[in-house]
Amino acid sequence: MKSLKLIGLFAAVALTLTGCGGASSGSAEGSGGAAGEAMGAGGAGGAGAEGGAGGSGGAMMGGTGGNQVAADCAFDEAEVGKGPGKQIQDFPLEVWDGSRFDFHSNCGGGTKAIWVFLSTGWCGACESYARTAQEFYAQFRDQGLEIVWIVGEDPNRMPPSRAYMEQYKEAKMADFTIIRDNNFYQTKRFIDPNAAGNILPRQYVLDASNMLMVYAGGRPFERGECEMKRLLGVEGGENCEAIE
Repeated sequence: MKSLKLIGLFAAVALTLTGCGGASSGSAEGSGGAAGEAMGAGGAGGAGAEGGAGGSGGAMMGGTGGNQVAADCAFDEAEVGKGPGKQIQDFPLEVWDGSRFDFHSNCGGGTKAIWVFLSTGWCGACESYARTAQEFYAQFRDQGLEIVWIVGEDPNRMPPSRAYMEQYKEAKMADFTIIRDNNFYQTKRFIDPNAAGNILPRQYVLDASNMLMVYAGGRPFERGECEMKRLLGVEGGENCEAIE
């Protein structure tokens, strides 16, 4: 009889430990799909969509469906990472107008290169280069270029509000995707900001066929421009490795 009671006790303990392990494995740091669902509950860390501590607007993110990913996206979970030489997994972000943007929405299809920038409203070099980025986008969008411009703070180093982002979009007169992500909270969970140094704007060049990060860096911008052109197969994309 005592043996049976002991066996029952051990079984109960084993079930309890299994339950703890299952909860741990379902965290938002796992797959990109899980992270997208987690945004609905937690946003970007707290206060809500209008630019409090939360930043990326959790309620909006969880309530909308994701963008379609082309069938020929060659993303491989086994190659996932956060820096150069690794494939960047999918995750949701908030566009300047509050709509949802899924990072893999440009994977496959006609897109060849995804050029990602981390910027702020107080960064003069960011403000200046945004105009250059728009010129590149106008020139090469038909060749397969997509630009994702992520704003982490407003000019006062505060979370970028929805109203500020509307003004930002209008002032830039940019056609590329402009993202609001307070302090890059959501972005840096999936892309290592330190891979591009510590000077803004930071730039990351991704091969859109499989989301492989081929380059990460800050200023000067010549190497990133070269890598972008190399992926597009246009003039100016030769001997990128020789650029310091």
